[in-house]
Amino acid sequence: MGVFRALPATFSRVHPRYQTPTWSTLGMGIVSAGFYLLMTLISTNILGALIGAIGLQIAFYYGITGFACAWFYRHSPRTSARHFVNRGLIPCLGEVFLFLMFAYAVKSYAEPDYLLDDNGKNVTIWGFGAVAVVGVVSLLCGFVLMALQWSRDAAFFRGRTLRTGSFEDLQRWRAEGTQYGVIGGDVTITQEGDLVTDGGLSGVSTRQTHAAGEGETR
Repeated sequence: MGVFRALPATFSRVHPRYQTPTWSTLGMGIVSAGFYLLMTLISTNILGALIGAIGLQIAFYYGITGFACAWFYRHSPRTSARHFVNRGLIPCLGEVFLFLMFAYAVKSYAEPDYLLDDNGKNVTIWGFGAVAVVGVVSLLCGFVLMALQWSRDAAFFRGRTLRTGSFEDLQRWRAEGTQYGVIGGDVTITQEGDLVTDGGLSGVSTRQTHAAGEGETR
């Protein structure tokens, strides 16, 4: 996400020797540890609410993924029964199911007596169950962070750093012998499936290659 500038470019830094993420590993590790310690000092029950709230986030982003899949392939389901099932029906069913589960979970988690502390008292925030509040607020914080990144660098959100296409598009681009991926102007993906950078990303060698199989391309 840092390479495609959906996140700050700092997150794309790779160690020049070990070829592993640097800031994304250290930064998120420090944030996670600090968050854990802070929540533990406040209340171990709030920490439990945070763990439970992860389920809300999973249901939400996988539901969005189902919608994105159905929308991306919105023209192909009419071409064959196989495409109708795999690219239309199943993603839509998954999307609906996950959003229904999300709504049901929020309703259940919001009950004041859903989470109890060691003394049997309700663990609530603003009068609602802590799990629901933490889950919903976390999602809203994600939208805020996305808006901040958009305001700083909107290239990804305007489709400038990642050319999207189906596997059929990829095959056509390769047949045409054209470059089919452009990432921020300094990284391109060639028709052979090679990732090429001019060194603008810290710690990335001048030329790196990665296999671009069908699964990755989709």
